[in-house]
Amino acid sequence: MKTRRALALAALLSSAAGCYTGMAPYARPHALIRRDPARLFDAVREAASAQGLRIVSERRDRGLVEAVTATVPLGDMKSRERWSFSVRAHDVAVEMHPETALEGETRWERDTRVCDCYQYAREREMLRAIRARADATSARAGGG
Repeated sequence: MKTRRALALAALLSSAAGCYTGMAPYARPHALIRRDPARLFDAVREAASAQGLRIVSERRDRGLVEAVTATVPLGDMKSRERWSFSVRAHDVAVEMHPETALEGETRWERDTRVCDCYQYAREREMLRAIRARADATSARAGGG
């Protein structure tokens, strides 16, 4: 069963990424956003929710938020995306990984590598949404 799971995961991730040039470690994108950390944390939560993500874990004291997309059935497997956010002093990092699991199982698998030509477009889009939310929150509160 373990070999089948590993092969299914490798096939899914490789085909989904369309990677024919090689794999590289995931390089977590981040953005400098000069806002109060509490407002920045709220902006992360709001942007994630607005994008349809379900927040599954948050640690305000550590600046961490985890969220997932809805699960998509794939025959005898299922897939989703896991998003992780890290808020530090005026800095937000975002990470997104596809995950797969066999139907009926709760153990999700993911690869921490990406195609070496991966552009991080969705992560950059999420960072723009977070910045927009932080700017809007700051404007409503009367400053940064």
